[in-house]
Formats: sequence, C-alpha cells, structure tokens
Amino acid sequence: MKSENGTNGTSKKRKEKFLEALREAKGNVSLACEISGIPRRTYYNWLKNEKFKSEVDKISEEAIEFVENKLMERIEKGDLGAIIFFLKTKGKHRGWSERLEVKHENQAPIINIVGVEVDSKNS
Repeated sequence: MKSENGTNGTSKKRKEKFLEALREAKGNVSLACEISGIPRRTYYNWLKNEKFKSEVDKISEEAIEFVENKLMERIEKGDLGAIIFFLKTKGKHRGWSERLEVKHENQAPIINIVGVEVDSKNS
C-alpha cells in the first residue's frame, strides 16, 4: 500500500533500517548492507532519491566527525604519528607537506616530492 507521498511503507521501513545500520557501521556501506540485508544495488537505486541521499550524506559527515574526534584524542595523548598526519593534512598552507606543487599559468602543476629533483624543462 502506498502512502500519501507515493512511497511504499515497506520500502520506507527498509530505508530506515538501512540508515540505522549505516550509522551503526559509521558510514561503511558494505557493512550496512550486510547488517540490514539490503543489496548494494538497492542502496544505489535509493541514492537517486534526494531525501535518502541527504540522510546518507549526513551520516557520512557524522562518521568523519567521529574519526576526527578519535584523531584529536590521539593527538592529545602525544601520538607523534597522529600529530604529523594532522599537520600534513590540515597544515599544508603552513608548509607541512611532503610535496611541493608549483602552478604556472595555463600549465599543469609541477610536483616535487621532497628530496627528488624535478627537471622542469622535461616536464
């Protein structure tokens, strides 16, 4: 039986079950499909619905925030690897990078990995 908005009640319940599983799986689609018993093909078909896609995107952002919090916990404990990772990703604008990108007008960037010389004449 279809509801007022034209969606099947069973389908709505299946979507809700999947979204709950996706939250539980911290955004891992494969795991959420397994938990909820929803085939991946069905998930990708559902993504065509803007409301469903919006919920999936929201869960993805929640997962990123969860991991960022875990990273910050490691940084607070003095984990040097976590500190370096953070600086390489969030501190690029301050020089925390292992590669240098130089862009010339109307040309592709020349990438120099630290310690490796690039001959711009042959690029």
